[in-house]
Amino acid sequence: MRTIYKLLFIFWLLFLSNNTNAADITLTKAQSLVREGIQRISNTNKQQWAFELHSYENEEGDITQYSASFNGAAAKEGQWQLITWNGETATAKQNRAFLKEREKQKESFNIKLNQLVDIDSLQVLHNSEDQLQVTFKVSIDKLGNDAKGKLQGQLTLEKANKLIRQIEINNISEFSPMAMTTIDSFNMVLQFNEISKQVLPKTAELMMAGTFAGFIELNETSKDEYKFFKKLE
Repeated sequence: MRTIYKLLFIFWLLFLSNNTNAADITLTKAQSLVREGIQRISNTNKQQWAFELHSYENEEGDITQYSASFNGAAAKEGQWQLITWNGETATAKQNRAFLKEREKQKESFNIKLNQLVDIDSLQVLHNSEDQLQVTFKVSIDKLGNDAKGKLQGQLTLEKANKLIRQIEINNISEFSPMAMTTIDSFNMVLQFNEISKQVLPKTAELMMAGTFAGFIELNETSKDEYKFFKKLE
């Protein structure tokens, strides 16, 4: 299930304590700020960075945890290396399986941020001197046609530096991504940090619950944390 639903570059809801009226900012200006925020993320050169990924997944009680390192300066086939798997030092066989799975995820579920956030559907939710929060419609083809119109996103942006801090996506009604499968609850949160003037992922969390064939319970949670960033010379 995870390879279908987890978004690649995949962040609690911020309520602004010092909001002004949302109407104080024009929709055109809000759209422009969000576009610039998305562009900042797109402009980040991953090849300039080394970092670690720490991942946790609980799928119907089956827990998997691992850590892996990324080095953007290495040859493509050696950029990712598995460090630990379920608390033990990773073996060469586990590393090969990890690399194969990453490629599989990349090929099967690759979506760009400017496709995820529908700029034309933006609505201003909160606006203050420092922050902007908007809602938007979400369309993710890999979740199937039935999910269209049933997902909604919220985005929080720091206005001064056009920094997107968080994107959260929730379902507003149940949907069926494939035959005999019903998703009752879907929540994805992406968070970002600014380091050395580049925007980098901080955490990616996914929670999904539903049923298969009407009675088999589906319950998946996962969290990826990106740590120990180092800019490469």
